[in-house]
Amino acid sequence: MASGNEHCAWVGDRAVLWLQHGGDKLTLETALGFQPGWRALATRHRRNEILREIARIYFPELQGRKRARAIARSAGAYEGNGWLRDRRSGRRPDGLKGLFYDLLSIGEVPSEERLRQLFCDFPG
Repeated sequence: MASGNEHCAWVGDRAVLWLQHGGDKLTLETALGFQPGWRALATRHRRNEILREIARIYFPELQGRKRARAIARSAGAYEGNGWLRDRRSGRRPDGLKGLFYDLLSIGEVPSEERLRQLFCDFPG
């Protein structure tokens, strides 16, 4: 197993490589060995985790289209009435609004149709 110093040296070497050859051809992420698109994949994974939590905790009795519609409407209501204020203040609300805050912080809420498709992929 590599020591902490060896890891630091490796990261330092990769940073030097990026500084010397970076720009349009070599990104820091590529120099560090991340695959293209990793950030979008991580964001999508986090979005889906939040959506599953919303569905499981706040809409357990609903399935399919009804669940997608309820989540889309609730998210739209929060986005229109509280999101901008909460984002400006940096105050994350509790409960369902807090989960919508997290969701909107990483991107937009999927459409009702996309939500329905997502819940077909993870019905729970």
